[in-house]
Amino acid sequence: MKKAQIAIQFNWIFIFIVGAIILAFFLVVIKSQAKQSNLELSAELINNLDTIIKTSQRSSGSFKIIDLPAVTLNFVCKDGFSNYELGNTGLKKDIPYDVIFAPSEMNGAQLISWSVDWKVPYSITSFQFLTNSRIQYIVVNDTSSPFSRDLFNLLPENITKKTVLFNDQIDDYNYDSYKIIFFTKVPQNINTPKSKTELIKIIPSSNGLDGYGTIKFYEESPSSGNLMGNSSYIRKESLLGAIFAQDYTFYECTMKKAYNRLDLINNITHYRTWNLSQETSIDNGCRNIYIHALSLLTYSTVPELYQNSVNMRKDNEDLIRGRNCPLIY
Repeated sequence: MKKAQIAIQFNWIFIFIVGAIILAFFLVVIKSQAKQSNLELSAELINNLDTIIKTSQRSSGSFKIIDLPAVTLNFVCKDGFSNYELGNTGLKKDIPYDVIFAPSEMNGAQLISWSVDWKVPYSITSFQFLTNSRIQYIVVNDTSSPFSRDLFNLLPENITKKTVLFNDQIDDYNYDSYKIIFFTKVPQNINTPKSKTELIKIIPSSNGLDGYGTIKFYEESPSSGNLMGNSSYIRKESLLGAIFAQDYTFYECTMKKAYNRLDLINNITHYRTWNLSQETSIDNGCRNIYIHALSLLTYSTVPELYQNSVNMRKDNEDLIRGRNCPLIY
């Protein structure tokens, strides 16, 4: 009788062990399939996002609010290397040529995309600005600068933005990050977390926001001396890039791609202009304009690049007035 009882107990133990093994096997299979399914969905999402970004870049001035699953998007631009990644899935999309200004991390179910053409003076490339409603843009308004209202109006209506006086209190409303942009007077009462806040000082030239100027990036109040770096902007599009980029390093890295594209387009324009100067009769004055334009296709500083672009536009317009010459661009 005891042997029979022991045998029955052993059978039940055996059944439990086998059952546990079978259950563990199926749990592993289910987990593996779920992981594979998530990877497939993530891959589909990142491909769809790439399509949306590429489509937006082809339409200058396009503004889109893109619905997404509740995911985290990470953007990287460092040492000439640029990509974006979907959360911690390990799925990445390289963007070696796309000029995208974005925060390093965005959370939420929506993505705001805005594309504009960067023209110096002809179209060089499309700048794309990415953000979401969890990032607040604060423009400091003071009577010492005429540009703060212009900048506020330049920013799209559908982003989270507001304007304040330099002595207003800037409080934390639980946004993921804050961009505080000012021109002359330093904001006095900033109560947002330092880890979430970046201050940008814009110093335009006499040509205004669509000319050129200097941008100073601060991690904290300028009075703390925590300057991340100085950079230059040319045209309002690159100024906007500084506002939408994560920080000084991201902005410099992304603008490097833009300037590489500028140099490429300038080389193509140089070749075209030189051929036009050789093929055009000197009698109608076109050749002299082409020769002058050739001297405008090199630059060493941002102010020189700006002035050359202004002069190039004039040369292009002069080719039309009474001469009927082929245009430079």
